[in-house]
Amino acid sequence: MHEAYKFFDGKLKKPFADEDIVLDFAKFKNIILERLVLVNITSDNNDNPYLIFESLNNKGEELTQADLVRNYIFMKLPTEERDEVYNSEWLPLQESFKLNMKQKEYADELTNAFWFYLRKDGEAVNEKAVYKSIK
Repeated sequence: MHEAYKFFDGKLKKPFADEDIVLDFAKFKNIILERLVLVNITSDNNDNPYLIFESLNNKGEELTQADLVRNYIFMKLPTEERDEVYNSEWLPLQESFKLNMKQKEYADELTNAFWFYLRKDGEAVNEKAVYKSIK
């Protein structure tokens, strides 16, 4: 908590370290108070968090095809297997793509890997429809 506080305190005091840009605190306050929306969703053991995630993010920030594929795979797994499969299969795959790439680049490359896999038998698949094809 303390490290997070120091980070945001520093960003608010000098948001752009290399430039002499001053943050407009009145505008920042208005954005926080009038536009920021926080959502707390509680679920019980019978709920499927991956299904909830999929339905909520349908209108939120655009997710990559890789994000959607990951969510779909884990939504289909039995609850008791999710953590094990994530740690033993998905996380190593994801980390191998992240080694020399930025966040956005890794997601694009992982999406390409799924796209190439779908096309391996010569089937035409739209690159933007990877998730739909897998689903």
